[in-house]
Amino acid sequence: MDEYRGRNGAPRLRHRTRSGTLAELAIAREDHGSAAVLTLTGELDITTGAPLRDALHDLAEEGVAHHVVDLRQLRFLDSTGLGILVGHHKRLAEHGGTLQVITGPGLVGGVFRLTGVDQLIPVRDSLAACLAAANGAADSTP
Repeated sequence: MDEYRGRNGAPRLRHRTRSGTLAELAIAREDHGSAAVLTLTGELDITTGAPLRDALHDLAEEGVAHHVVDLRQLRFLDSTGLGILVGHHKRLAEHGGTLQVITGPGLVGGVFRLTGVDQLIPVRDSLAACLAAANGAADSTP
C-alpha cells in the first residue's frame, strides 16, 4: 500500500483541532484493477477531511471509475466525513462510477445506519465483496 500524498507531494496526515489536540487521518491507497481502495486510519472530521477530499478528487482525475473507502480502522466519523463521501458518491454516479465503503460493527458503521447513508452508498463488510461488486459494475459499463 502506498501512503497518500497531497497534490504538492507532502503527506497529508495530521491536523490540529480547535482544542489543540492532534487529530490524525492516515490514507493508504491500493489499486485493484479498475478499482482503487483508500484505507483510512484515525479520525475523519472537519479538521481532517481535506486530505480525503483531495485523494478522492485525484482518483477521479486519474480516471479511476470504482472507488472503495475502507473505514474499518477509523475511530471517529462526523457529518463532515459523511458529507465528503455522499458528495463524492453523487459525482461518481453522474459519470458512471461507483463508491462503496467498508465498515465494521462499531461506531462508524452505526453512523451510516443511523443517518440512512447506507441506503445511498453501498456499505459492505469486506474488501472482497466490494471488489466483486466493482468488477461486476466494470463488466456492465459500455
